Amino acid sequence: MPHGPVEKGSTPSRGLDNNPGKDAKLFNEKHPYFPRNCSACPFKTASLRALFHSLADKKNCYACNNISEAINTNLTVRDAFIRIQNGEGYYRDNLRIIIKNCKYKKLQNRIYSALNESSNDFDNLLSTAKKIIDNDKNTEVYILPNPMGVKSMDIIIKKRNFLGGYDVKTISGKSSVYNRLSESITQSYRVILNLTINYNLRNLYKEIKKYFYANKEAIEVIIYKGKKEIKIDRNLMTEMEFRKLFR
Repeated sequence: MPHGPVEKGSTPSRGLDNNPGKDAKLFNEKHPYFPRNCSACPFKTASLRALFHSLADKKNCYACNNISEAINTNLTVRDAFIRIQNGEGYYRDNLRIIIKNCKYKKLQNRIYSALNESSNDFDNLLSTAKKIIDNDKNTEVYILPNPMGVKSMDIIIKKRNFLGGYDVKTISGKSSVYNRLSESITQSYRVILNLTINYNLRNLYKEIKKYFYANKEAIEVIIYKGKKEIKIDRNLMTEMEFRKLFR
């Protein structure tokens, strides 16, 4: 690669004619590091989709699941937790590694656990997992281990094309819901509140609203009260509408 300013009229080397500031790629797929097409790729599959891309020459190596899986093969579960904490890699790919490489025990239909049953959190997480699958028959729940020295979520919910990691907070005392939600800010973009007490609805509404305001990356809060499931996203409803959901 030449040093200093590029002379007017010069042509960049193949694969270096993109602008990394715009596409966030050091080099594009014309570079010799990339295969000419899908049929020449060492990670190709025999699927019809791969054949179509090969014939149409519409390769997209940066978004290819086969390449991502090959890169992620040697990553450990701890690596995946660290990558999530540091914002590295594709979030869903990291969750797939955690599901694939953890050793899970099947607790019951659609609930799997990699957490030691003697853990202080185990009973609360299992109780929450049961509420999740009771509210959706197409859902699987994975209770995650506690990797030492790494902040992580508590469970992964897998449903059809959805894959999401959640921190779980069981509210059983007088602690502020906002304080408990704040603990999740560095652990997950999604939180589950398992209410085992009658928490003041006005305070609950205000504290969830405050949480979304404080955490710009927060996506969703799911509330379980008894068998009822209430999902709240960033587009928070009015307090009156919020109260109606608990009736």
